[in-house]
Amino acid sequence: MLVIHQVEDVNVANDVNNPCFILTNKIGGYISLSEKPISRYQGAFFCDGKEIFKAIDSISPMGCGSIKKTKNLFYCIEREWETDNLKETFFMPLFHNSVVYELSKEKEIEIVLDVKKAYDSREFGRFYKVYEEEGKIIIEFTKKTDKKEDSTEGKTEYVMYVVLNKDDSEFSATGRFLEENYPFDERRGSWPWKRQVYSALKIRSSRLAISFSRNKKEAVEENNKILRNLNDLKEKQKIYVNGFQKKIREKEKIVAYKAACLSLDHLITTVDKRKGIYAGLWWFFQFWTRDEAVSLKALMDQGKYDVAKDILFRLLRSIGKDGRVKSFYPPEKGTLESADAVGWVMKRAYDLFEGLYKKKMITEYLSPEDIEFIKNKVEDCIYGLIDKHTNDDLAFNGKKETWMDTEYSNDFREGYRIEIQALRLNIYRLMKLLCKVTKDRVGENIAEKLEKDLAERVRKEFWNGEYLDDGVNDSTIRPNIFIAYYVYPELLTNSQWIRCFKAAIPELWNKWGGLSSIEKKSRLYSDIYTGEDNRSYHRGDSWFWINNLAAICMSRLSKIRFSEYIDKILDASTKEILWSGAIGHHAEISSSAVMESQGCLMQAWSAAMYVELVNELF
Repeated sequence: MLVIHQVEDVNVANDVNNPCFILTNKIGGYISLSEKPISRYQGAFFCDGKEIFKAIDSISPMGCGSIKKTKNLFYCIEREWETDNLKETFFMPLFHNSVVYELSKEKEIEIVLDVKKAYDSREFGRFYKVYEEEGKIIIEFTKKTDKKEDSTEGKTEYVMYVVLNKDDSEFSATGRFLEENYPFDERRGSWPWKRQVYSALKIRSSRLAISFSRNKKEAVEENNKILRNLNDLKEKQKIYVNGFQKKIREKEKIVAYKAACLSLDHLITTVDKRKGIYAGLWWFFQFWTRDEAVSLKALMDQGKYDVAKDILFRLLRSIGKDGRVKSFYPPEKGTLESADAVGWVMKRAYDLFEGLYKKKMITEYLSPEDIEFIKNKVEDCIYGLIDKHTNDDLAFNGKKETWMDTEYSNDFREGYRIEIQALRLNIYRLMKLLCKVTKDRVGENIAEKLEKDLAERVRKEFWNGEYLDDGVNDSTIRPNIFIAYYVYPELLTNSQWIRCFKAAIPELWNKWGGLSSIEKKSRLYSDIYTGEDNRSYHRGDSWFWINNLAAICMSRLSKIRFSEYIDKILDASTKEILWSGAIGHHAEISSSAVMESQGCLMQAWSAAMYVELVNELF
């Protein structure tokens, strides 16, 4: 069908097969639909303040053929059906647990529900009740335990309410379960890719406000509030999204840049009074510290220093006695340790300080107390890392502690890894800068010696004369060399970096415009995305955040020399944002062999690095 992205007076259009859209409310909820459902993570989801729940599986007009056009207006989605040119609009008001669904004329609408906790795939013990109360349609859902799947029988776990405005509309409770198939989940090998969902009702209407809550009174009040203020909410949201602009000559890149800015912004989420950046949607609705830190520079590039500072200082406060930050915020039991998250936090602290200094805005955002706080946290970090995570003077990481945190054929990346050394070097460099600013000469000299000694050691252990090894005694070529350049370009001379890039790129290059996550001659390499079994995840799959980061590095090092690669990466990422996966969002990964949208379809650090890349080039 035809997909159109509309940015005020700029629009771009293309044909797309079964496009998917995602809108969020910035408090943990989202709605994502395509003409035909492809994933159990599609539908309408909301957060009750702590947990994510699914409510709607699908909503559509009856007997209207196929969708022939989808328009992304960024604050809402418009779709046009074949029959009678019927137009439908989806709107999710920011900071509200509601969805507004509107049609250009009255039609019978079917609402299919699948009320559950987001990750809960249990089939039994699901009870729906549909009734009318004080002019509202109430759908009351009760989840009970069932001995077929649980240790107890008939115990109520929770009750959920879906509330719709009835007005003068005719409706009938259909009350039947039906099987839905999810081909995207099947391709990922993510069970279950079949599920019994619940056709709750059919209603003849042209406008529905649908609200969600675990409390019926709150759901009804929310529904009334949305209906009273709908026009005002739409207008404010329209003004809000039109604030993301950049002057670029090519229309597709203008629109893709705006889309990436807004996608990242709509992943900035407040949950349980905590603000952070969701790693991505559909299923990464957590604050992953590594992903958050990587994404912060894009906010700084847009002048959002206050938001970046709030998240950065929260991450700094979470540094533990071992000098690290946990993989998640708030920490979750049993999660993998992260060797690089704290390094990215410190890289963004350096970027914040440097960016404000260059713009002569330090005093506007950082008080002397703030600078002292950062300095103290960097000291704590260094002492902890040297004590707990340093062997033989090199930064050491355990199994599955880097961003390449999966295993296949015993490839754990345990030991001494190039990007971990570069991130450590940047921490020492940051400490040296902070000591200089605060006139701590002793601390400055210590940090300078730590930086100098480690840099010399890393050059000796990792530089093989042609490129940087991925690890000590591991000459595998991986795109982590670009992370090393990005965070600490002083490690090599420009001529050495050029030689390094020229040696590595051909071994990783995908002709469509991306990099494989491992050299293609490796026995571990997989050219096609293999899904949840992780065989290809860090052993072939092309990661859009790394592609964009690599193009940034190439541009900084030698824009003319690497122009062909830079242009192809930019074009591929632009195409993926606009016309593939979830339209207007940047996906997590692609197969190495062919460009496609796989993994999470709205990934924060993919969008963030695209924003950085465009700002770098334009």
